[in-house]
Amino acid sequence: MNNDHNPPAFARPCGKHDDGQNSSQEGMTLRDYFAGQALAAMITANENGPGAFRYNDGSNDNPMIHKFCSMAYTLADMMLQVRKPKPGTDDTDDQ
Repeated sequence: MNNDHNPPAFARPCGKHDDGQNSSQEGMTLRDYFAGQALAAMITANENGPGAFRYNDGSNDNPMIHKFCSMAYTLADMMLQVRKPKPGTDDTDDQ
């Protein structure tokens, strides 16, 4: 995915620590952030809440988990697509 349309979310610029070391954090990608938000909304909207994703033995090896995660990234990809400037317009101010 093009980094122009999937920038780091919550990135922190390079800074100097007390010990003189430089550090920066790129943060998660905007796609990951969008997917996390979509997944949280889907779990909240599910009538069984997080319990819908557990088997009786408490394991998380549930096909429903994989389905919801896949759907979350599909929604994230759609959100990133909507953010792209439309050809012939200057929509960069909204981003």
